Amino acid sequence: MTTKHRWAMLLMFATATLLLAPTFSHAVAPADTKDQLKEKFKQRLPELTRLLDQGKVGETWEGYVEVVKKDSDLDAQALKLISNENEDRKKLYEIIAGEQDKKLTSAEVGVRNAARKFEDAKPDWYLKSKDGAWVQRKDVARFKHEGKIGEQWDGYLGAVKPEYDKEPAIRGLILIENRIRKVQYEHAAVKRGNGRKDEASVAAEAERAGRENLDKASPGEYVKPKTGDWTRK
Repeated sequence: MTTKHRWAMLLMFATATLLLAPTFSHAVAPADTKDQLKEKFKQRLPELTRLLDQGKVGETWEGYVEVVKKDSDLDAQALKLISNENEDRKKLYEIIAGEQDKKLTSAEVGVRNAARKFEDAKPDWYLKSKDGAWVQRKDVARFKHEGKIGEQWDGYLGAVKPEYDKEPAIRGLILIENRIRKVQYEHAAVKRGNGRKDEASVAAEAERAGRENLDKASPGEYVKPKTGDWTRK
């Protein structure tokens, strides 16, 4: 048998072996749909709400949930719930971004969802600002009473003195509260504009609310009119 014939037989043998060998398929689980993800969120909501009520976890600026204190006594089950919640939120943000033809990134979708979470949060829930400070919305009234923050003509909160704006808790609270207000003004602009909004219409809604907020400010609180500096009512 020549070398050429031996190579031909080896090739035929190898081919036959591959054809007769068992094949193994590695099935890939289908991606979750929006409805499936929403059902998972619904199932986790009671336990997640309990953790939020206890102040052990909070909502972040990026649209995820996090442990508030690293030395928290959360058990493995609670930590797993947080991990699963964040994984599924990330999937949902990616789906929504895809539906927008990438006009928004998944990260931007997350930030928008966070604004809604902040708006719906209970006053004593912990919320994490863009700067990384954990705050509670109930502290707005306290900082107003202390003269550290006040209402402005443009519809947003502000720090009465520059040094107050450097305090993480105050700065974080202003960022979160103003983010919530902007979303509310956008909704009002859409409603008033028959489904349309632009920067001018949102600013108009903000100023309209600002005038009302200045009028409703309690005695002793600071307000900032359009012309002038901070004054105590």
